[in-house]
Amino acid sequence: MFRRLPLALGLSVFLPVAGVAHEGVKCSERDLEQAIRGLGSRRAAKTYFTPFVTLTKKDVYWGRSEYRIVGLTDNQSRSDTYGKTIWNGVEMTLMYHEPAQSLWVTMQPKPNGPTIPTVVYTQCAL
Repeated sequence: MFRRLPLALGLSVFLPVAGVAHEGVKCSERDLEQAIRGLGSRRAAKTYFTPFVTLTKKDVYWGRSEYRIVGLTDNQSRSDTYGKTIWNGVEMTLMYHEPAQSLWVTMQPKPNGPTIPTVVYTQCAL
């Protein structure tokens, strides 16, 4: 009985966190070409625009996949279709367009920095 207690406690702590990532707008499939040109490298573009994003009223989840979350940031706007957050030290704006089922993610340029085009995630679901 005592051997299973740590397993039960671990599952009760971590499963609710994983379940939160399923709420809100979940998106994948993004085109990075313009971001690569704006940032100067594919690696930089992939750092800021992860393959998977989930926007909820409370948080923005950045991930390699739906279940492999690499970052969690606060959604300052508290909307599940519009978000403002700080990701990797840069202000990001997220806007969900329901008719097109796409999420537009815009990196706000730093003062005197280059303008980075908006990245559109095309595979989205509520």
